[in-house]
Amino acid sequence: MLRSMKDLEDYRLGTTDGVTGCVNNFYVDQKTWLIRHMTANTGPWRFGRNVQVAAHSIGRPNWSEKILPVWLTKAQLGRCPVAVTADRIPDAAGIALATPGIPAVTAATAMQAATTPPREPDAGLLSCNAIMRCRIQALDRRSGHVHGLLINDDTWAVKYLIVATNRWWAGHLVLIEPQSVLSVGESNAIVTVNLSGEAVAASPRYELDTQLAREKALDVYADYAHLGYWASLVKGARAMLDR
Repeated sequence: MLRSMKDLEDYRLGTTDGVTGCVNNFYVDQKTWLIRHMTANTGPWRFGRNVQVAAHSIGRPNWSEKILPVWLTKAQLGRCPVAVTADRIPDAAGIALATPGIPAVTAATAMQAATTPPREPDAGLLSCNAIMRCRIQALDRRSGHVHGLLINDDTWAVKYLIVATNRWWAGHLVLIEPQSVLSVGESNAIVTVNLSGEAVAASPRYELDTQLAREKALDVYADYAHLGYWASLVKGARAMLDR
């Protein structure tokens, strides 16, 4: 299912031996748009340590109870590396996040490995909170700002940027695929996209507080048939839904 990343703000962490801490931020690979790790606070009411938790240790969110499961005990969570909180960090900062006793592979990471092309070396990781503070620069004009990120809660992939096409009116929200992003400038808070301002405004609409199930999302994917990756998925995914 596709959900807005903003829905995860301040979710509690569901460790294997109890609920503790809260979610702070996520870091996404700028090449693949897969979440590589999250930063979280370990303690009650933000009195704990701020740590990095590898994506393979994160489970599927419990949306009704506002809990994000992690395949860690509270003690293992406390031994995770201290969080790096810059808007962009080297890919090396996401290495060596393993903690003794953490499963190395989950269904989500297996799916990511099967569907993700090899990453270029030295790719940076971007703060999702920083991306959600950015304005949108189209090829010919400024075209609003990033309102949020839509993620797949099975694979932890960012599927769309939710863009408010008018700076002062948040009611007109559209979906832009991350493959259209040319660059993210954390210093000037600008996301540059390979689309005209008119194309941004004409992108598929997103209704605020509406959750996109996979079947509905397929109709959005079809609007981007010029992108070979998503175009190739549409036919196969529809066949699976029709079984």
